This record gives sequence, structure tokens and C-alpha cells, in this order.
Amino acid sequence: MKNPNTNKDITISTSGTAGPFIIVHNSLTDKVTNLLKENDVQYSIDKDAINEFSENADDVINLHGEPDLDAVQKLLDAIN
Repeated sequence: MKNPNTNKDITISTSGTAGPFIIVHNSLTDKVTNLLKENDVQYSIDKDAINEFSENADDVINLHGEPDLDAVQKLLDAIN
């Protein structure tokens, strides 16, 4: 799956000290969070966290607990 703002693949970031997170265009948040729910991955959402373009904000999905990041990335890669 690609972020429509950047045309880059959606990936899990582990940079910084905040823990793993996923940046997604707000139009894709429901699709991604539904997938996380279905696979018992704990998360929280920071809505419109990245707003470079007024109408095309990105949300940040913070992953909690100790998720298998490789498995979560494979789930993200499988989304069309």
C-alpha cells in the first residue's frame, strides 16, 4: 500500500524513542486500523499529526505492546 501524499510504501518506523509507528494518509487510516484490529495488534491514533497540505493530512498510528513488526509489515504489504 502506498501513501497517496508521498507515493511511497507504508512502512513501520522505529526511529526515535517513541516506539514503532506507521504514518498513513487519513483516507487509509480505517483500512489499516481494521487490519490491525483483526490481527490483535494494539495501537493508538494521532489524527492529522502531519499536515503539510491542509486537506491531505497524515495520521500517525502508534503500535503498543510488543508487536511482531515483521508480521505487521507483511500485513501492510498485502493491502491493496
